[in-house]
Amino acid sequence: MLITVLFMGCGNEWKAQAPASASSSVTVDTFDGYAGQGRIISQTFYEVPKRVLAVSESSIDNMLFLELQDHIAAVSSCTADERWPGTDKYRLFYKLADYGYPSKEAVLGLQPDLIVSWGSLFGDSALGSVTYWHTKGIHTYVLSNTMPAKYSNGRKVENIIRDLRALAQIFRIQDERLQKIDALQQRIDKLKQKAPAEPAEKRPSVVTIQYVYGNEFYGRGNMDMTTDIIAVAGGRSLDADIGGKKSVEYLIKQNPDVIMVVDMPRRPAEAKIRTMRAHPLLQRVTAVKHNQFFKIPYRAFYGGSVYTIEETERLHEYLKQCIRG
Repeated sequence: MLITVLFMGCGNEWKAQAPASASSSVTVDTFDGYAGQGRIISQTFYEVPKRVLAVSESSIDNMLFLELQDHIAAVSSCTADERWPGTDKYRLFYKLADYGYPSKEAVLGLQPDLIVSWGSLFGDSALGSVTYWHTKGIHTYVLSNTMPAKYSNGRKVENIIRDLRALAQIFRIQDERLQKIDALQQRIDKLKQKAPAEPAEKRPSVVTIQYVYGNEFYGRGNMDMTTDIIAVAGGRSLDADIGGKKSVEYLIKQNPDVIMVVDMPRRPAEAKIRTMRAHPLLQRVTAVKHNQFFKIPYRAFYGGSVYTIEETERLHEYLKQCIRG
């Protein structure tokens, strides 16, 4: 099908020329990726996408949640981890790259009509700007929680609903799947209603750690979704303003009640927890002293899907039982 791409509004909007078979159109806002400038780009969809490249676990999980698996032509950057639910379904799809992001040539060869991914795929070291793909007549959708912090007001659990509603609009969903999205929103609202009435400083404190390197650790920052997950679950995030590498002395000074450890297929949380338990200086930290470690899958906090909400609910229950101070 020949597609003519029209650019409007200084590159902030593009639309493909409507094919003769099109009966209706929808316009959806998304972001321009890491290679862009934090702009919101409006795209007009005249037809339901039939060949989708879904990159990253959260993109695939959102497509599966909306029962759109028949529209997926290929996936990438989706390491299956049997410890977490639903990952067995990743193997049902053609994988465009064994590990990491696919090449531009591989994507062009696939001939997708939509790429759904997190923002870093559309970076200079990967597929480049979304505008390149738009000139090829290929739509893009960038998950709301994956824009660089400098272009974001923070990554929020609530944004998962935004992405699901946008995908539902793109695929013209008009059935009980919309009720599934509403049910997720209700679960988020319920968690927020359960938030402790006491001041934030009296809530259980939580630090997020992704990597452990001897006397240093790598933590997430307050612009990451882990911060909002902790808040929605009723805790108080102690994550640093910028995140990154910190010394164990910094962790001792913070003295968190709970350490939330990012669980990754190639860097499992359990190994990091063993390292922290064995560190002599960390024995004075409340979380280590009382063995209060909460494991969160990487796919649950980066990008966001139904599993993010499940993990936030689980963290809420965990924080109610933890020992403080």
